[in-house]
Order: sequence, then structure tokens, then C-alpha cells
Amino acid sequence: MVATTEHIWKDYHHALQGYVQSRVSNSADVDDILQNVFLRIHNSIDGLKDADRVQSWIYQISRNCIIDYYRSHVGTKKNEAFDEKFAIQEPDNNDLTRQQIASWIIPIIRQLPDNYREAVYKTEIEGKSQSKVAEELGISLSGTKSRIQRGRKMVKKILVDCCQFEFDNRGRVIDFEEKGGSCGDGC
Repeated sequence: MVATTEHIWKDYHHALQGYVQSRVSNSADVDDILQNVFLRIHNSIDGLKDADRVQSWIYQISRNCIIDYYRSHVGTKKNEAFDEKFAIQEPDNNDLTRQQIASWIIPIIRQLPDNYREAVYKTEIEGKSQSKVAEELGISLSGTKSRIQRGRKMVKKILVDCCQFEFDNRGRVIDFEEKGGSCGDGC
């Protein structure tokens, strides 16, 4: 399905309004920000390359509009609200999300075939260098790198199969939604 501004409005208007309201207290400002969000969506929709990532894209636009709103109020009491609601609360929520997802990694790694499990566990959990892992496993460095890369892809596939992730502009996970079963059980 091709994403249009009308479809996005219909599908996300209420969710985005709640998202903005949770970060901005003045209802008139919420409406202004929401209007700016949809104006930016409308003006930029042709640049959306992956329609499957529309949700992440619109929430990134929303975050940017909220940041712009608070920047335009520098030196006012509203700027204090920015410090409390956005700068402090947002990273804490994101850290909790990343910590929750990280807690699934070890059970997921345990599901991998033996040769991949060992290589991924030693690098990702124990923090060992790839050359040290190659030495411990008694295989070449290129063989170790291949195992680690393939193992990471397997972990990613398991995670992507169980959850829909939302990323910030730096590629860090900021939110997720379970697709079916419980992600917390190692998918």
C-alpha cells in the first residue's frame, strides 16, 4: 500500500496527538505541533523510501517538531518543561526499552547452533575481541568473523520475527511492539 498523507492521518492522528500531548501541556500548542507534523509529512512523503517504516518515520518527524517547539521557547518557563519531559524522561524510557531488549539477548543466543552460539556469546556478552575468540576456538580470524556475522544475523532475525522495532535517527531502538508471543521469553 502506498502511504499517503490521508492514510497516515486516518491511521495515526489520534496516536500522534496522544504522543504530543504527553510531551507538551498546552492543548493549543499540541494542535499547532500536530499541524506542523502533518505538514512536514505531506511535504516529505515522496522522500519516504520504505513504506514499511512509515511509523518510525512519522514519530521521528513528531519528535523533531516537539524539539523545534521547545527550542522556539528558549528562555521561557516552557523550556524548563522541555528539560523535564523531553531531555530527561525520553532517554530514561529509551534506556529501559534497550535494557528490556538486551535481557532477551542471552536466551536468544542460547538458541543458536553451537558454533555460532560460542562465537557470538564470547564477543557480545563476554566482550572479547574477535582475534581472542578465534584463538580460543582454534579457528582462523576470518572464520570467526564469519561465524559472528552469521550469528548476529540469526539473532536479528529472531528479534525481528517477534517484535516490530522503532529506531531513532542514530539507529538506536527507542520502542518496540510484540508481534505475537512474548519477546521476553527469548521469542
